Amino acid sequence: MINVKRSGLARAMDALKDIVPSRPLAPTSSAISIEYLDSGHLRFVASGNEVWGHIDIEVIQGKEFGPLMVNAAKLASVVSRGLHDDTVKIYTNKANSRLIFESDTDHRQELAIEAMETHQLPEVSGEYAASMESKVLGDALGRTINCVATDEGKYAMQGVLLRLFNEGGQGQVLAYGTNGKILAKYYGGTCTTSSDVEGLIPLAVAKLIQKINRRGHEGVIKINLGSNTVVVDFGDATIGAKLLEGRFPPAEDILPKKFATTAVVVPSKMIESLALAKISTTDESTACTIEFAEEKIRLSCAQAERASYSATHHAQPLRGDAVTLKLDPDYFTSILEPVKGDGEVTIQLNGERKPVVVHADGYTALIVPMV
Repeated sequence: MINVKRSGLARAMDALKDIVPSRPLAPTSSAISIEYLDSGHLRFVASGNEVWGHIDIEVIQGKEFGPLMVNAAKLASVVSRGLHDDTVKIYTNKANSRLIFESDTDHRQELAIEAMETHQLPEVSGEYAASMESKVLGDALGRTINCVATDEGKYAMQGVLLRLFNEGGQGQVLAYGTNGKILAKYYGGTCTTSSDVEGLIPLAVAKLIQKINRRGHEGVIKINLGSNTVVVDFGDATIGAKLLEGRFPPAEDILPKKFATTAVVVPSKMIESLALAKISTTDESTACTIEFAEEKIRLSCAQAERASYSATHHAQPLRGDAVTLKLDPDYFTSILEPVKGDGEVTIQLNGERKPVVVHADGYTALIVPMV
């Protein structure tokens, strides 16, 4: 019998549920294995179709346990609905056929133990290629995920391109995301890397890494970008996955280098106006008209037989010629969302038909106007 914190169980299930696929290709892909470690931790392991990982939680008392395997969905249900006390007792019956959770003397939950071998995670060859502060990885993924393609026809765009390299004796971090209509670039973060590496991390995996990173992890994390896999080690959790194959668009060639017009906007206010303007759009016409003029930015949207909307934002004096163009409000929101907490960002333009570029500290994003 062992005792663990219910919060630790909940954290493990919250992360690993995203690994277990809805349509598993193998029986073990629908289960989670549990084993006791000599370090005094309980390890929960999941291995999906193309992603795998484990999370360790501290054992308060006890050490004789497992290894064993249970159904992932049933385990998650017990943890989220059937346990109420802060400390949970976990043990098996005499026949070692059922896993028992006891949160108090009058209430307990039981799960059948699966008759299958526990997970054997893929081996990672070589040492970890890089390490960085968790905030750097969080910024790199968080500022590019919104631009990643979600439609199946753009396979090479369905992930975040992460690039780690040495420049001037310092490891640098670059990340890109695009769906062909918008593009985001993160830069400025530093790392320690033994070699120049890059990999295209699938969107679902990038979101999972973000979820684990956001739960309060602080300090240094390790990353291994192999020829076809990525492994991220948080210390008490490890996530691995297959990298996407294919050629990512040449982002640096796409981003303009010179601009005729520069404006300064408050992203949070612009996002609010875009949300209101979207109400006036239709499936056939999603465009909003945005006018960048002297000391003001005017956003409007009007469709036949629908309510119209307009808003004017007072801004710093415009540098360059006034520009009026049409943008998709969802796409424009997507590139402003990562910097909505910033006080001001710079928007640069080259006329009504050329890409619009947003600049902030460590962040550049692009949106293609609608014709």
